[in-house]
Amino acid sequence: MKNGYTEEQVHEANANCVKLLRELLAEQGLESPIAGTGGPRHDAYKVTPTTVEDAEAYHSKQIAALKAAGADFMSFYTMN
Repeated sequence: MKNGYTEEQVHEANANCVKLLRELLAEQGLESPIAGTGGPRHDAYKVTPTTVEDAEAYHSKQIAALKAAGADFMSFYTMN
Protein backbone atom coordinates (compact mmCIF):
# COMPACT_ATOMS: atom_id res chain seq x y z
CA MET A 1 0.00 0.00 0.00
CA LYS A 2 1.11 3.54 -0.64
CA ASN A 3 1.30 4.45 3.06
CA GLY A 4 4.12 1.98 3.70
CA TYR A 5 1.99 -0.68 5.38
CA THR A 6 1.12 -4.04 3.91
CA GLU A 7 -2.51 -4.94 3.38
CA GLU A 8 -2.19 -7.47 6.20
CA GLN A 9 -0.87 -4.78 8.57
CA VAL A 10 -3.79 -2.50 7.68
CA HIS A 11 -6.28 -5.31 8.41
CA GLU A 12 -4.55 -6.10 11.71
CA ALA A 13 -4.41 -2.47 12.86
CA ASN A 14 -8.07 -1.90 12.06
CA ALA A 15 -9.11 -5.16 13.73
CA ASN A 16 -7.13 -4.24 16.86
CA CYS A 17 -8.80 -0.82 17.02
CA VAL A 18 -12.33 -2.22 16.76
CA LYS A 19 -11.51 -4.93 19.32
CA LEU A 20 -10.10 -2.37 21.77
CA LEU A 21 -13.16 -0.14 21.46
CA ARG A 22 -15.52 -3.07 22.01
CA GLU A 23 -13.52 -4.09 25.12
CA LEU A 24 -13.56 -0.54 26.53
CA LEU A 25 -17.29 -0.23 25.96
CA ALA A 26 -17.93 -3.62 27.61
CA GLU A 27 -15.80 -2.68 30.65
CA GLN A 28 -18.02 0.35 31.20
CA GLY A 29 -21.23 -1.55 30.54
CA LEU A 30 -21.93 0.58 27.49
CA GLU A 31 -23.10 -0.17 24.00
CA SER A 32 -22.38 2.05 21.04
CA PRO A 33 -21.97 1.60 17.32
CA ILE A 34 -18.37 1.80 16.18
CA ALA A 35 -17.52 3.87 13.14
CA GLY A 36 -14.63 3.08 10.88
CA THR A 37 -13.10 6.32 9.69
CA GLY A 38 -11.60 7.06 6.31
CA GLY A 39 -9.85 10.23 5.41
CA PRO A 40 -8.31 11.91 2.43
CA ARG A 41 -5.88 9.98 0.28
CA HIS A 42 -3.50 12.84 -0.33
CA ASP A 43 -2.60 16.02 1.52
CA ALA A 44 -5.90 17.19 2.97
CA TYR A 45 -4.96 20.82 2.39
CA LYS A 46 -4.26 20.50 -1.32
CA VAL A 47 -6.81 19.75 -4.01
CA THR A 48 -5.70 16.57 -5.75
CA PRO A 49 -7.92 15.37 -8.59
CA THR A 50 -8.78 11.69 -8.55
CA THR A 51 -11.13 9.36 -10.35
CA VAL A 52 -13.89 7.27 -8.86
CA GLU A 53 -11.90 4.17 -9.76
CA ASP A 54 -8.77 5.44 -7.97
CA ALA A 55 -10.76 6.38 -4.89
CA GLU A 56 -12.47 3.00 -4.83
CA ALA A 57 -9.18 1.14 -5.20
CA TYR A 58 -7.60 3.16 -2.40
CA HIS A 59 -10.44 3.14 0.14
CA SER A 60 -11.86 -0.34 -0.50
CA LYS A 61 -9.01 -2.09 1.34
CA GLN A 62 -9.57 -0.18 4.56
CA ILE A 63 -13.35 -0.50 4.25
CA ALA A 64 -12.97 -4.27 3.86
CA ALA A 65 -10.63 -4.43 6.86
CA LEU A 66 -13.00 -2.46 9.08
CA LYS A 67 -16.03 -4.46 7.94
CA ALA A 68 -14.20 -7.73 8.69
CA ALA A 69 -13.20 -6.34 12.10
CA GLY A 70 -16.82 -5.61 12.99
CA ALA A 71 -17.14 -1.84 12.54
CA ASP A 72 -20.80 -0.88 12.36
CA PHE A 73 -20.53 1.85 9.75
CA MET A 74 -18.02 4.06 7.93
CA SER A 75 -17.46 7.81 8.15
CA PHE A 76 -15.43 9.79 5.65
CA TYR A 77 -14.18 13.31 6.09
CA THR A 78 -13.18 15.86 3.55
CA MET A 79 -11.11 18.89 4.40
CA ASN A 80 -10.94 22.02 2.33
